Amino acid sequence: MIESDLKTISEESVHSISSPGDSTRGLEKILQTSLEANNEGVLLLNTDGEIIHYNSQLIKMWNLEPLVKKDASAAELSDFTKSQLINSSLTIKGYSEKPERFSKNQKTDTLYLKDGRTIERTSLPVIEKEHTIGRVFSYRDITPERQTRQELEEKSNILDTIFDQTPIIMMLVDEKARIEKMNKPGAELSHFGSDSDLVGKLVGDILHCVNAYPNACGTTPNCRHCAIRQTLNRTIQSGTGEYKVEGTMQIKHGNANITRHVLISSATIQTSGERKYLLSIDDITERYLAEKSLIESENRFRNLFEYTPIAYQSLDKNGCILDINHEWSKLTGYSRENIIGQPFGKIFSNETKELFPVVFEKFANEGYINDLELALERKDGQLITALVTGRVQYDKEGNYLRSHCILLNFTERKQIQKELIQAKEKAEEATRIKSAFLANMSHEIRTPMNAILGYAEILNQSVTNPTHRDYLSSMQSSGKVLMNLINDVLDFSKIDAGKLDLKESPVDIRLLMKEIVDTFRLKASQKGVRLLIEISESTPRVLQLDELRLRQIMLNLISNALKFTDKGHIRIDVSTTNLGDTSSTILLRVEDTGIGIADKEQKKIFEAFEQIDNQDSKIYGGTGLGLAITHRLIKLMGGEIRLESKVNKGSTFSITLADITVVKDADEIVGQKKSNIDNRIQVGTSILIVDDNRANRKVTREFFGGSRVKISEAENGAHALEIMRQMEPQLIIIDLRMPGMSGFETARSIKNNPQWQDIPLIAYTASELTAEEKEQYPNLFKALLRKPIERKKFLQTVANCLPPVNEKNNLRLQHGNESASAISEENEHELLQKWNSMQRIRPRKMMKEFIEEITARTEIMHDPELKSYLQELEHAFHTFNIEKEETLFHAFPEIIARLKTEKL
Repeated sequence: MIESDLKTISEESVHSISSPGDSTRGLEKILQTSLEANNEGVLLLNTDGEIIHYNSQLIKMWNLEPLVKKDASAAELSDFTKSQLINSSLTIKGYSEKPERFSKNQKTDTLYLKDGRTIERTSLPVIEKEHTIGRVFSYRDITPERQTRQELEEKSNILDTIFDQTPIIMMLVDEKARIEKMNKPGAELSHFGSDSDLVGKLVGDILHCVNAYPNACGTTPNCRHCAIRQTLNRTIQSGTGEYKVEGTMQIKHGNANITRHVLISSATIQTSGERKYLLSIDDITERYLAEKSLIESENRFRNLFEYTPIAYQSLDKNGCILDINHEWSKLTGYSRENIIGQPFGKIFSNETKELFPVVFEKFANEGYINDLELALERKDGQLITALVTGRVQYDKEGNYLRSHCILLNFTERKQIQKELIQAKEKAEEATRIKSAFLANMSHEIRTPMNAILGYAEILNQSVTNPTHRDYLSSMQSSGKVLMNLINDVLDFSKIDAGKLDLKESPVDIRLLMKEIVDTFRLKASQKGVRLLIEISESTPRVLQLDELRLRQIMLNLISNALKFTDKGHIRIDVSTTNLGDTSSTILLRVEDTGIGIADKEQKKIFEAFEQIDNQDSKIYGGTGLGLAITHRLIKLMGGEIRLESKVNKGSTFSITLADITVVKDADEIVGQKKSNIDNRIQVGTSILIVDDNRANRKVTREFFGGSRVKISEAENGAHALEIMRQMEPQLIIIDLRMPGMSGFETARSIKNNPQWQDIPLIAYTASELTAEEKEQYPNLFKALLRKPIERKKFLQTVANCLPPVNEKNNLRLQHGNESASAISEENEHELLQKWNSMQRIRPRKMMKEFIEEITARTEIMHDPELKSYLQELEHAFHTFNIEKEETLFHAFPEIIARLKTEKL
């Protein structure tokens, strides 16, 4: 330890120790001066290891000044210095070895202090005449150097790491492009070998440049065009590096040559005495190809975007235009330079400019807009109409980024739409005029026809002369033909306009079919055509159907069959399938052996106003509407019709009506239909007839001839109200088309009077109701009668509007105190007259009415034989037992004679 050295210092002089000789003192003086001027801490020891001298730098370095000033002992100094060391085995004392053992060599070691400093200690022997006379220790604070060296080492490590880990080729080359160092990724990418194998090689060799085979890199003319060599040469000449120079190089890849796209960067590195060059080569082939593909794709989409025939625009969050395409410019007349950055509202028409902020705000908030119709003004001032559809693009936070909109030029379509609306309005006006014309013609024709057919029906009940009855029959037949033509036109018009409604009611399908067939029996007999009908036993008796329309369908089909059949037969079949408890599918079939229909004609047979080519209209007649109406009525009823036909073989029309309701209480309904309609109107009922046409009033009065009701007549609405103030009728029949106060106005006046509002009203008209009248009708009237009408249907409607009556009691009131066992003279005369009129022809409809009339006129009589006769006659009629029906019919005068004898 240095305890003895420090002790000597404290005991002797702080700076020197006396020496016997003057020369020694002079030498010490010189040494002290030189040592004080030294920047390092210096300690001198003699051969005994005693301190000869130390300078002030040493005191500062070890912070010994406080101890020196208080004259600390050597032990204290030793302990203090020892406490500062980390490696405490190293001290500032001299060595304890004897002088002869002092090494003659220089020795350096490092002391590490607890305060973080590092001190380098160097010792040199002092030799005189080849003898070591002492030793000099120098102490140098190397802490800054050590820190700098450590930082340099760290930076060097970082740079080496970056160099070796950068995923591109990096190499240090000389001016001849010979490699001195290459990073690990470069060595791996080159597939040439390890780092040591690459040193000294040329760049082209290790990159497998095609120009390096079979020659060396840089020796062929093509090497002048090498991007790597060009970049290196420019850097060598200018001394300035280059950054990301794009180029290509051809390299060998197996047996093929491929082109690689590279980015080359260079830098000059100045070393002691020479320059080195850092080359960085980034292979961007994949990225280059991807970018090339992307650019080509963008160009394709840009062309598609620019030249698509749909205008496109994009708006920013303020509604200003970000982008447009060529079609948008064509649509608006604005070029990209004129409009980009301008608000879209700039091209709104003057009338709609103020709408833009509202429209855009809604669009931005909702995120979409569909087919918004906008009036825009082109750059040339022309007004156009556009349909705008767009979507908003938002960022991840839901903020508006931009919009994408397409604009369709709607100007021409708008004009076409306007023209279509005008055409529609004209068509509707034409339809209205047509409807008004048809309604007026209907009224004008039906009104006189009502009188003609009404009087003919009334006369038919009283005229007995066969010739006169033929005249009446011709009048009725011709009138019905005319009415059928009118009805066909009106029905087709209704169906065509979708205004025909079905009115379903319980229908006795067997009775209906027999009535329809009976209508054609005479004509079929005259033509020598057999008329056959077969109704399957499984067919329900009563079905819920529109009787009028089903009758119309079958009349049309049978009429056509009879029209085009001159020999053979016409067969009507009625059957059922899918029979259930509540519904059934009804099959109707009309077969004839007539002229048939060619295949090419069958496609248009159901079209309006069409007649087959081989049909002579002069012979067969017709308007060509019958089958068209039939087809549409069947579709309206939810059914379908099929045609099978062969020329000169005949035709078969098959109808299918699905899901037809089966009526349960069939017997009660049929019983009601069989009863005498006159008996269902209470004797003495007061009825007011309001009609401006005197003939129609008279016909209506005559319809009540057998009912013994009280009739009052009014020629207009005002007259009707005047009569009602004097007497209150139980039923009012009102003609709708009257001058002055119309039928509707008259009905409203009646209903507005609390005293009369419960009186049932029946509308009676020959006209079609308007849409407004159809809405008003249910609130004013209980029923609607159309002129002309058959007496039976007329009375049926009247009876339905009045309270129900006891028909037997009513019959007694009608016939007074007539005998219960004998027939009256009046009834006898009328029944025989009816019987005489049926001698030559006896249609089933007439036979049915004859049976009903006998039943009604003799109902109060309690004659078992008469009752048995009627039951047998009715049964023969309904079962088509023609022979028995004929026998019973001819026996009728004998029954009357017996009843008359009983009376006498």
